[in-house]
Amino acid sequence: MRSRTDPDQPAASLPAGGATGRGTVLVVSAALTLVVVLATLDQTMVASVWPVVLADLRGGSGSWVVTASLLSSVVVMPIYGKLGDLVGRKQTLQFALAVFLIGAYLSAESGTMGEFVSARVIQGIGTGGLLTGAWMLLADLVPSGRRGRYLGVVGSAYGVSAVLGPLLGGLATEQGSWRWCFQLDLVIGAVALLALSVALRSPRPGSGRGFDVRGTLLLAGVSTCAVLAATGGRADDPRDPTVVLGLVAGVVVLLAAFVVVEKYAVEPAVPLRLFRDPAFTTACLLGLVTGVVVFGALAYVPTYLRVVHGATLAGAGLLMLPMAAGVVVGSVLAGFVAPATPRSRVVPVVGALVAAGGLALLSLSPVGAAREALALAALGGGVGLVVTGLVLKTQLSAPPEDVGVATSVLGYVVQVGGLVGTATLGALLGERVTAYLADQEGPAVPDAEGDVVDHLTVLTPELLNASLPELPTGVAAALAEALPPLLGYGVPVLAAGCLLLSLLGDRRRAVRSAVSATSSSAYATEPVTTEPAVPERVATEPVTTEPVATEETAEGAVPGPGRPGQPG
Repeated sequence: MRSRTDPDQPAASLPAGGATGRGTVLVVSAALTLVVVLATLDQTMVASVWPVVLADLRGGSGSWVVTASLLSSVVVMPIYGKLGDLVGRKQTLQFALAVFLIGAYLSAESGTMGEFVSARVIQGIGTGGLLTGAWMLLADLVPSGRRGRYLGVVGSAYGVSAVLGPLLGGLATEQGSWRWCFQLDLVIGAVALLALSVALRSPRPGSGRGFDVRGTLLLAGVSTCAVLAATGGRADDPRDPTVVLGLVAGVVVLLAAFVVVEKYAVEPAVPLRLFRDPAFTTACLLGLVTGVVVFGALAYVPTYLRVVHGATLAGAGLLMLPMAAGVVVGSVLAGFVAPATPRSRVVPVVGALVAAGGLALLSLSPVGAAREALALAALGGGVGLVVTGLVLKTQLSAPPEDVGVATSVLGYVVQVGGLVGTATLGALLGERVTAYLADQEGPAVPDAEGDVVDHLTVLTPELLNASLPELPTGVAAALAEALPPLLGYGVPVLAAGCLLLSLLGDRRRAVRSAVSATSSSAYATEPVTTEPAVPERVATEPVTTEPVATEETAEGAVPGPGRPGQPG
C-alpha cells in the first residue's frame, strides 16, 4: 500500500475531491510555465517596443525606466525567497503575480512618462518573484527524484519566449499599439493566477518565524548600489566615474554590514550556513560567471543580428529560432540527465562550456548562415543546461526549510551578474565604436531623441534599439566590426571559471525521502497521516534512535534505508 509520504507521489497532488495527482501536477506545471513565459516576455517584448513607447510618451532617452524596472525586480528577489519559506510558496507566487498584473494594467494605461516609470516599478516588483517563485513551487510540488524533468520543461519556456518577445512586440507596433504588449501580459497572468488558485490547494500556514527587517534593508541597499553602479551611476549621466566608485564603495560597506547582521540574526534573510555547503557555493560562483559572460552577451544578440543582417526586431526574433531550440533541448536534457549524474556540477559546467563554444563561433568574422545558426543553437543549449542544472543542484543541496531562499539567492546572483556583464560589454562596445569612427572620420550615433552622441562611453541595448533604424551606414559598420570580437572575450573567462570550479570539492546533501516528502506536504488540506515506511520493529523503537535529519554524504552516494542508531 502506498504511503502518503511516498517520495514518488508529490504531496501537492494527493487526491482531494476526486482530482488525480498527476492531473494536478500537470495543470500546476502548465501554470508555472506560463509564469516563466510572462517573466521572460516582460524583458524581450518590452525591449522590442521601446522606441515606440519613447516616441509616444515623449520620454527623452527613457533610461530611468529601464533602471527603475531592473532595480525594483532585483531588490525584491531574495525577499521573495525568504517569504516563500516563511509564509508559503503558493501565496508568495500569487502575490507576485497580482502585483505584476497591477503594474501591467497601469503600464497599458499610462499617458505620460512619469506614469509609465511608476507602473514599470510596480511591475518590476512583481517580476522579481515570478521566475524564482516558479522554481520554488516546483520544489514543493514534485519530489527530487522527478523534479528535474519538470524543471527542464518549465525552463524551456525561456527559449520560446526569447523568440516570441520580439515577434509579438513587432506585430503589436505594426498592427496596433505598444499597449497591446501589456494587455497580453494581463491575459497570460490572469490564466496563470486562476490555474494556481484553483488547481493547487491552499497550504497550511508557514512556520511563523520572524522576519529579518534589518538584514532585508541592508540587502536592499546592496542591491540598489549594485544595480545603479552596473547601469552607470546615474541614468542621465552614465559617464561620471565618481558616482560609480561611490556606489561600488557602498556595495562593499553595506555587504560587510549585512554579513555581520546575518551572523547574529535569529531568522536571517539569507542564512550564511548555506555558503558552508560546497555544492551551493559552487552553484552561486558558476551562476555569477555565467551571468556576467553569457547573459551579458545575450542582451546584445538581437542587436548583433540586426546589425549583421539589417533585420528588424521581428526579423531578429526569427533569426533567434536556433537559439530558442537550443534552450529547449538544453533545458529538457539537463532535467533528465542532472538527477542521474553522480557529480552534481557536471551538467552546468558542460553547459557553460557549450555556451562558450557558441560565443567563440559568433566572435569569428565573417559569420556564415550555417555557422551563425550553430553558434546560436550552442549558446541557447548552454543556457538551458546551465540554468536548469544550477537550479536543480541548488535545491538538492539546500535543507528543505531553506529551499526558497537558496533558489532566490541563485537567481539574484545570476541577475546581478547579467547586469554587470551587460554594463561591461556596453562600455567596451562604446569605446571601440568611438575609436572606429574616429579612425574612419565617420558620423556619430544619434540617441533616442535624434541628438548626436559625440562620445560613446556606454552603448546600452536600449540605446541601440532606439537608434538602429536611423543609424548611418558608417556607424552600423562600426558596430558590425566591434561587437563580434567582444563576444569572444567571454570564452576564456567561462573556461577559467569552469576549470576552477571543477577543482573545488563538491558534496551533495542527501535528504531522506520521508523527510523530503513530509516537508513538501504543506499543500495537503488535511493532516497527513503517514504509514510506517520501515519495518515495525524500527517504528516501535524510540524516535531518538532513528536519525532522520539531513546528512552529508559523499558525492554520488545514495543513503540507505537507515537502521536504528546508524545513519542510512
